Amino acid sequence: MKKGILILLATILALLLTACSDGETAKPKADTISVKVSVTKNNGQVEVAEKKVKAKSNSTVYVILNKNFHIKDTDGFITSIEGVTQDEAKGLYWMYEVNGEMAAKGAKETTLKNGDEVSFDLHEAK
Repeated sequence: MKKGILILLATILALLLTACSDGETAKPKADTISVKVSVTKNNGQVEVAEKKVKAKSNSTVYVILNKNFHIKDTDGFITSIEGVTQDEAKGLYWMYEVNGEMAAKGAKETTLKNGDEVSFDLHEAK
């Protein structure tokens, strides 16, 4: 008799625990990406900052940079990152690459994917 009651209680407990769960298992969110952003100057000779950040899928370079670094821009062009400002008189401008390739579009137009690496560098534009 006691054995039957224990089995019944164990079954009820298992049902209650199952009913109280939300049915979802822990899994990576598909709506989140992880991106590495590095900021340097003088063609990579001086490191300014580097961060691994998480962002929403389809985020642009500009959105990720703006949320994770102190930046200034003029008409969408990045003019300062972490207090390091471009110098038009000396021809020093912020340039960026995604996964080692020079960006073909502006920071507001370039969408990133999970695992992308973005490198900003302040150097002389040639």
